[in-house]
Amino acid sequence: MIKALRLISLFFAVSFTCLMVSCQDDDTVAEVSIVNVLPEEIFPGDEVTIEGENFNSVLFVFINNDQVPFQLDGNQITFNTPTSGGVGNRKVTLVMAAGYTVEMDITLIPRVFPIIEAISTNAAPEGSNVTMVGTSLNNNLQSVTFGGVEANVVSASDTELVVTVPSGLTENSEVPIVVTTEGGEGSPFGKFWVGENLALNEGFELGDGDDFDNWNKFNGADQLTATGESNEAYFGRSLRAVGVGPNPWNTQMASDNLPTQDGVEYTLSILIRGQQGTPGDGGNIRFSTNPNALYSADYTITTEWQQIEWVFTGNVNPARMVLDLGAVEGAVYFIDNVTLVATGL
Repeated sequence: MIKALRLISLFFAVSFTCLMVSCQDDDTVAEVSIVNVLPEEIFPGDEVTIEGENFNSVLFVFINNDQVPFQLDGNQITFNTPTSGGVGNRKVTLVMAAGYTVEMDITLIPRVFPIIEAISTNAAPEGSNVTMVGTSLNNNLQSVTFGGVEANVVSASDTELVVTVPSGLTENSEVPIVVTTEGGEGSPFGKFWVGENLALNEGFELGDGDDFDNWNKFNGADQLTATGESNEAYFGRSLRAVGVGPNPWNTQMASDNLPTQDGVEYTLSILIRGQQGTPGDGGNIRFSTNPNALYSADYTITTEWQQIEWVFTGNVNPARMVLDLGAVEGAVYFIDNVTLVATGL
């Protein structure tokens, strides 16, 4: 279904350019040609420059069926290759007016240094296993460290690492994770806490269909669904939420009751991004608790994965953590790795 939607988006981009010039019959589109592509070796996430002729008429750039932002400088176009989806052949399509397209093929090759695309959780106590996925993770793997303390590697492949959180670190503390291989170092983006994650089913992995164990759809239930598509989900199965508008609580996902304590500081965080081309490009969300409601500030959401966090002091035991996602009508969000850590203990 998602692949079909991406094909439709490319179709409409081409159709739109045809419609755009249909009222200007005297307009002609100069022949666009590609002369050179740099660099010669292209890795996931690389900036690519293509050189050619008549690039001033290029309206859209697609990699396979996904539209990507680009910069035009004379007869040079630059864009970044995706960091997700692995390596291999990709088709780059330049779309001009009147439905005119020019295509070329590029090949993404594995990076020598490790790239960590996703991590299974952003909080875990010592002795727990954590999974990281990416590319070039086992290129003569030398070490994986948490806060400078070496972790035991349970299993390692080029695309997945399973490691055990080491002992000796301060409980409920934030620590960096560093993967070191022959080619260099890599780290997952965002913060990681060594300690118990009080949020249950924090990655939305458990549940049937569009139901999520340990989570409750308070409002906008039909707009809270599961997604496992590689271009949407962060790790495995993620939450897809659509804002009903106009109030934050009109789309609302709440955890089960969690054992918070009065007077203790907690840090609540999630990984989230908005879907490109929807109001989520500039949408906003907030956190709250229930009962004895506490409210965070509003957070501006972008189309890139980001980790947003809220530090608050508990005022009741137990309490639910609530994601208020409904402020912007039609905003589409992808959410994963809910983390609740008692950082005040």
